Amino acid sequence: MIEKDYLMRQIQMLARFLAKIIFNKSIKDYEAAQHHLDEAFYSLLQIDPDSFRSLTEDELIEKISKAEGKFWELCYIAAELLREDADLSELKNMPPFYYIDLYAKAFGLYIEFTLLENRPDLPDVLEKMLLTFSKIEGKEVPLKSHLRIMQYFQIINRYDKAEDKLFEMASNREPDLKANSQFDIEKTGRDFYQQLMQKSDMELANGGLSREEIGEGLKDFLTEISRKNLKE
Repeated sequence: MIEKDYLMRQIQMLARFLAKIIFNKSIKDYEAAQHHLDEAFYSLLQIDPDSFRSLTEDELIEKISKAEGKFWELCYIAAELLREDADLSELKNMPPFYYIDLYAKAFGLYIEFTLLENRPDLPDVLEKMLLTFSKIEGKEVPLKSHLRIMQYFQIINRYDKAEDKLFEMASNREPDLKANSQFDIEKTGRDFYQQLMQKSDMELANGGLSREEIGEGLKDFLTEISRKNLKE
């Protein structure tokens, strides 16, 4: 009961901060909005906002995982604040690369939250993911964000688009990516097709693929991986 009350207070505090930030954005008082946003970073995450913004997504997740509090809660709060930070930066006409990077990290944290087991169902998370995705779609984003986009398509059951993203990552990886990648592209692909094989024919059809296409897709994917490995 004590833990539940604490979590509710944190979510309520987040809602109050967001209300202040959104209100000040609506009246174009961006300085006040930034003040409340930075205050939220300090109060809810106990971290310097500038330091937080400078971290990669993997570094953010590592830092959150070591912080005091429930991981899902901190992950969700961080995603919300980074999305507001990105939106405010865009309104302030900051360089696109700056706010796109913030959107990408917020998107990644929404995905991380959604994939967690034993997390609560919070309202509008899928809608917020979609809105954030629209900000990074087609933009130059870190490698990890491409994986997050693939995971997003899996979450919304668009398996055909997830497969397209998988092949895009496999085809476009740099020569030194195998050694330095944040994830193993071959394992990612094998796991993806293994998960698809567990789906019913109806689920696959609704997701834009057939069972025959899965077998062909896996074969083509492994061929592409072998081709790239030979070049490396």
